[in-house]
Amino acid sequence: MPKTYNIVRHSGRFTVDGSWDKADWQMAQVGELPCVQGTGTHHPKTQFRVMYDEQCIYVIFRVFDQYVRAVATTLHGEVWKDSCVEFFFTPYPQPDTAYFNLETNCCGVMLFRVQSAPKENQVYLSEQDSRRIQIVGSVPGPVLQEMTQPLTWTLEYAIPYSVLERYSRVERPAPGVLWRGNFYKCADACSHPHWLTWSPIMTEAPNFHRPDAFGVLQFC
Repeated sequence: MPKTYNIVRHSGRFTVDGSWDKADWQMAQVGELPCVQGTGTHHPKTQFRVMYDEQCIYVIFRVFDQYVRAVATTLHGEVWKDSCVEFFFTPYPQPDTAYFNLETNCCGVMLFRVQSAPKENQVYLSEQDSRRIQIVGSVPGPVLQEMTQPLTWTLEYAIPYSVLERYSRVERPAPGVLWRGNFYKCADACSHPHWLTWSPIMTEAPNFHRPDAFGVLQFC
């Protein structure tokens, strides 16, 4: 059976500020990334929460990290090589169709695209649409010299459904609606590379582009 994460509805005004402990998040389920791909000894504890309202889906990550770097500074740059968290999802119940991948380094630099199948027909969000994604990372950037001391950082964003609808069909969240998705942590070019997932992926080599392994995102 696929893993399931229950997403509760938020009421009132939501402020994207990168704060894990603010009152808005207290009702949200805490998810973790227990599944390890690849080899290595650094597996930073990574947590996430998700909520929604009529306009947006909200996501926040908290990472208990070390060996942090963030070299990418441009939209759709190579953020996966940095200290990075990722959210891959299909905004409807079927996991084997087109999916979005939103990848963000610890400073809030993002790569956001949709593809019809793994690494096929990739379409990047326009700069104008990307600016509509509210995003806050807790680490000032760039981080050109890797920080070797332990560091806890957060990354929070709000994705408007109206942006997604410019690139794909979207079943807007409401009680009973299902999406499919997975949450990841990576740092391909750091001194201690690692690849962590929420829903397990059964491959020898790290490979996040596996919509067949997406878990269930259930809106409440």
